[in-house]
Amino acid sequence: MATVVRADRPDSPPHKVLKVGDQEVEFMRTKAPVQLLASTRRISEFSSARQPKEGDRVVYVTGSFDMFHVGHAQFLKEAREQGTFLCVGIHDDATVSNHKGPCFPVMNMNERVLNVCACKWVDEVVIGAPRDVTEDLIKTWDVQIVAQGAGHQRYANLVSNDVDKFTVAKRLGIYRDIQSKWPTLCHDTVVGRIMKDREVYLNRNKDRARREDVYYKNKLTAAGGPEEAFRQDAAGDGNTKATSSECG
Repeated sequence: MATVVRADRPDSPPHKVLKVGDQEVEFMRTKAPVQLLASTRRISEFSSARQPKEGDRVVYVTGSFDMFHVGHAQFLKEAREQGTFLCVGIHDDATVSNHKGPCFPVMNMNERVLNVCACKWVDEVVIGAPRDVTEDLIKTWDVQIVAQGAGHQRYANLVSNDVDKFTVAKRLGIYRDIQSKWPTLCHDTVVGRIMKDREVYLNRNKDRARREDVYYKNKLTAAGGPEEAFRQDAAGDGNTKATSSECG
């Protein structure tokens, strides 16, 4: 097997070339980074592809929807019940980072879009939607209701100097609050659970390794050294095979 770099893509990771018969087959390194290549076909596989019809009551919600969880799904379900067509605006990565901090979002925009598209309550997604719900956006999508989640403890003590992004919707009288049924659930909660479970896993393995070290140390001490312990293990294996033959 040989390692090569493709001439047409010199910046690509090295490939392994394996000769199978008269053919050479390329294999990329298993550690090569994986990147989601978004396309209209890929997005259509996740979305409902439904278009608003005459008489539909269009509801618009907006957000980052990072690390999509049951709280998001419940909010979208209740938002959809405010009308007959739900349109979701998803902020791009830069907007989320500027608002929430440099560590966010955890998932990139393509991943967040596909998660929201896959939700059964969602009819349409605006990719890279503006953070402020503008009058132009409302008129373009013929929005009758603009909804936002409310009552989440994560924002209970948050003091923000940002301009209210729902100012236009409130002025037009189409703004609605939807009380959260999962007020303590957010991506911080999910990450906290992961970190806690990881710590339990690491501590369990450390304890297991410590007990194994003690066991083998005691075994070597009782046997009089590693060579004697090896001889006893070999003899034990031989006795086991002999016993098996006799039983057979």
